[in-house]
Amino acid sequence: MTATELQALLMGEAGATDLGLEADLETARLKMLATRTPAAEAGESTMERFYVDHGRWFIEPEKPRALPVVAKAVWSGKRLQIRYRRPQRDPLHVQRLLDPLGLVLKADQWYLVAAHRGQVELNSPPGSS
Repeated sequence: MTATELQALLMGEAGATDLGLEADLETARLKMLATRTPAAEAGESTMERFYVDHGRWFIEPEKPRALPVVAKAVWSGKRLQIRYRRPQRDPLHVQRLLDPLGLVLKADQWYLVAAHRGQVELNSPPGSS
């Protein structure tokens, strides 16, 4: 299994899909099921009997435009210069130079975990709600 396939598998379907890793996820699943071990047979049985849909009913999840760029910065550990508006605060844009630490996907909403001036901040990626 390749590193990207393993990453997609560990992220799960919702995360892998949003980050463009659907093909890697499917390949990883097929490789696991092809082993014909008891664990693989249990996995195949699970896939036949259960369907997990992470999306909400009748609501199209927002796809942040900057998500691919932010994800690339998280993977590479490179700094991000971002500009965003804080919700329910002054209408001015805020600029930050961030050290990305990770991404969180919670209920169809992506969040960036980053350090700013050595302090950890939690904000939605630019382009999201």
